[in-house]
Formats: sequence, structure tokens, C-alpha cells
Amino acid sequence: MPKREGYRFEGWYKDEELKERYTFNVTPVTESFTLFAKWRANEPVRAYINGFPDGTFKPDAAVTREQMALMVANILTNYNVPKTSGNAPFTDTAHSYAKEAIHYVNSIGLMTGKTASAFDPQGKMTRAEMATVVARYEQKRCENTPSENCMTKPTVIHFFDVVENHWAKPSIQYVAQMDVMRGYEDGSFKPENNITRAETVKVLNQLFNRKALPSGVIAKQFVDTNGHWARTEIEKAATTYTSY
Repeated sequence: MPKREGYRFEGWYKDEELKERYTFNVTPVTESFTLFAKWRANEPVRAYINGFPDGTFKPDAAVTREQMALMVANILTNYNVPKTSGNAPFTDTAHSYAKEAIHYVNSIGLMTGKTASAFDPQGKMTRAEMATVVARYEQKRCENTPSENCMTKPTVIHFFDVVENHWAKPSIQYVAQMDVMRGYEDGSFKPENNITRAETVKVLNQLFNRKALPSGVIAKQFVDTNGHWARTEIEKAATTYTSY
């Protein structure tokens, strides 16, 4: 098999446009001819969350709204978040490091402000807010690309702490039926709890189909995640590698 640095080989073709694949040992070779190799560039899979300078990940720490906006925007744009032009929609994001990301996720309808003019970038993200972001993304995806994965389970999942008139109840039920976010063993969802960094990567990995690290890839390690229930999910989210 031929090798090319930075690429993976995908077969031999009879034509330069790489439309007609050549299969060996099917037709006897009676004359000389030229084959064309098909190559695909190895694609980097970039970490969308980092640890801290002291080597920790702080898996049980809360996630802020600007952190969430940045992670989602980077994943969706392949780390090429569009620059904002004109007046910003929020008055409290001018000095946020995630300003462009906030404007992007707001422009595509995934995250809204706490008010019409305030995003509250440093506010803590709740599980109810996370469920809403996930539900919006899944519903938009299913509208554009229907699939079996878009079918919710027929049984409605109830949580004893999500009251009938809770503002996020439809989203919470939707993500639970889609099995993207789950409640707790005691039957609660804890909608007002701040979502943790560990819970966040668990949800985002599933939402954006973050696959297991390939064999041979050295996972990013943190001093405070050994034995943590989300260690594997954290490593998937925090490790950059080349996809072969």
C-alpha cells in the first residue's frame, strides 16, 4: 500500500477524476495502463475544552454561559467562528473573550440572552439551560436531515422536580427522550443545578458524535480525573489528535 505523509490512501482508480475504481484480480492485465491513487488528507480532531495551568480539569466545577457558547461555536464552525460586524446584540459581552462565539450561537438560535440586551456571559449555565440548547440543536438538525436518530421514544419521561409549568419542561423531556441528557437515579433532573464540566463534555460528546480515541493516541491526562465517572468523556473532549 502506498504511503503519503499527512494523507491516507483510499484506493486505485482508472481515471484521473477518481470516479471509476480499479479492482485487482478481476480482469486479466493484457497491456500497460495508468492508475491514479486517491488520497484524503488526515483531519485533525481538536480538543474543545482545556484543563487548568495546575494540571487539573476540575470536573465538578460549574460551566459559565460564555464557556458554553465558545465550546459549541468552535465545534460547529471547526474553530472558525465568524467575526461580528455592526452593533452587538448584547450590551454585556463587549469585554468577553467569547464575544464572537456568543454572537454566533445567538444568531443561529441556540442560545439567547437572559434579557433582550443582556447575555450574562459569566453566569453559571444550568442543566435546564443546557437541555434547551441541546433540544434546539437536535430539532434543527432533524428538520434539516431527518433520520432514525430523530425519533424520540414513545414513552414520556417525567422528573419529579420538573413542574408542569417549568419554562424548560418541553426541552428537558425532549432531550431525555432522545437520550442525550439524563436525570438522576432518584428520578430528578435538577434543572436549576449548575451543569458541571464533566456533565457538559458527556452531553457535547454525544450530541456531536465525539468518537472514542483511536488506538495509539495518547489521551490528555489530568491530576484530578483518575477514577472520575467521566474520565473517558473528558479525555475525548480534551485531546487533540489526527484522525486517520
